[in-house]
Amino acid sequence: MKMFVKSILSALLLLTFPAHSQAVSHSALPANSQTFSFKDKPSFVFGLATAPAHSEDRLEDTWLAFAQKGGVAAWSNTPHPEERLRFWSEPETEIAWAQASGVKSLRLGLDWGRLVPHAPGSNKCGPISACGQGLQNREALEHYKFILRSIRAHGLEPMVTLFHHSLPQWALDMGGWVNPEVVKYFVAFAGEVARECGDLVDEWITFNEPTVFSLLSEVAGLWPPGGEQRVGGLIEVPLLVRGAYWISLENMSEAHNQAYDAIYANDRVVASQGNPYGHHLPVRVGLAHNMSFNNGARWFDWASARYFDAISKYTFTDRVVGKLDFLGINYYGQEVVKGLGAAFVDRAEYSESGRAIYPAGLAALLIDYNQRYNQQKVSRKLVRKELSFVVTENGISDSTDVIRGAYLIEHLAAVRYAMDQGVPVDGYYFWTLSDNWEWADGYCPKFGLLEVDRVNLLQRHPRPSFQLFKEIVENREVRAEQRSAEWDKYLSQTNVPRPQCRAENGRDALNEPRMDMTFRGLDFRFRPEQIH
Repeated sequence: MKMFVKSILSALLLLTFPAHSQAVSHSALPANSQTFSFKDKPSFVFGLATAPAHSEDRLEDTWLAFAQKGGVAAWSNTPHPEERLRFWSEPETEIAWAQASGVKSLRLGLDWGRLVPHAPGSNKCGPISACGQGLQNREALEHYKFILRSIRAHGLEPMVTLFHHSLPQWALDMGGWVNPEVVKYFVAFAGEVARECGDLVDEWITFNEPTVFSLLSEVAGLWPPGGEQRVGGLIEVPLLVRGAYWISLENMSEAHNQAYDAIYANDRVVASQGNPYGHHLPVRVGLAHNMSFNNGARWFDWASARYFDAISKYTFTDRVVGKLDFLGINYYGQEVVKGLGAAFVDRAEYSESGRAIYPAGLAALLIDYNQRYNQQKVSRKLVRKELSFVVTENGISDSTDVIRGAYLIEHLAAVRYAMDQGVPVDGYYFWTLSDNWEWADGYCPKFGLLEVDRVNLLQRHPRPSFQLFKEIVENREVRAEQRSAEWDKYLSQTNVPRPQCRAENGRDALNEPRMDMTFRGLDFRFRPEQIH
């Protein structure tokens, strides 16, 4: 009986804890570590990703107000935090560095609150007429057009996000996405932006990570408007109770579906007027969906991990996949779940923002979504065209730059494997070019290929990973010797102390990184056999 119980526990442990993090020495790379290439996929695009709240200065948004009230860690103790990356006043700096990296696309956002600063119907737009539902700040619109033209002039294609975790203050005052009135205002905004900027943009993303926004804003209270944790927001009892999480997801999905049609309708108007940039028809409209590979911290946390899968994996995408040209996947790693929170465990290596590194999870998720939407055709039975995929964000916070190279390479190996399994992946966007403001974590996590000197005029300094990224992008391949060198670099720092921007509870952000963790020397390299 004792052996039987031990066998059951062992099986549960294998299901709950993937066997990807083992102590390793300077051993040879696994058998699948030969050179791999994207040269046979000429349409596969390498890009970089950012967002207005991370990069734009002179932006009086809800995140700035939230930070000024103390809702953001590692902010008030940072030099010139409100300047972010000066992408508004000095966009050419980031654009030129993006061009230098060799990528062909730059993902950015147009801030809704900057373009529509006042509540529709209010009298703040002038003495004659009330504020309209669409674009209000024409000067800001023209500056965004200038930025988009500059991106194209540098040989890059812009991919534009319309909602990237930033509600206008007036929409937040209305209750945010739990208020269905916000839907029509967003659709009006999306349609007008498409009409005004359609000659400059071929690829649109309506929403970035709607499930994350709803969870952290409506339930956890970690994002604007803040407040206490509201677990009741996750409750859903048919015909009786629907929590704020579910209401906001329903409204955002409706906003996406209507915005999809509005973008297409307005793009046809732009196309009929001619386009000097060779704009293709039809445009592509997608969604950037965040998904982590959830696993339990202990065997009895397995149910919690599956619960988070259930409320996040397909709940939003099933509602909108009938009106998607591509599904963007934002993937940063494994979330080790403990109860209803996160945890640090010894069997995993972590980023500085507390995510466990697990490249195989990216391949597994791409395969899962492809099977669901292209093979089983869930919610797509009436759609003839195949759904393509784009890795719209993937990156790691690593101020030491010890892990970033190996992280990049192993996740590209995971993407290549998924493509070889028949998943139509069109591109890979790395997060991000320069160290930036990272939501409620502030400036502690360092995601950039470029280090930013916030004391000296935000000067950029390329990390070694920038050169590695540039070589991979320009050659469209990862060589075995690159993979070996980056792995040896990581292993050489085993047991060396390193920064961590999350508290020991796995939840709270820190003003200053703690130094009680070390590089663990664990094997997180991608292997196909890890996918189960």
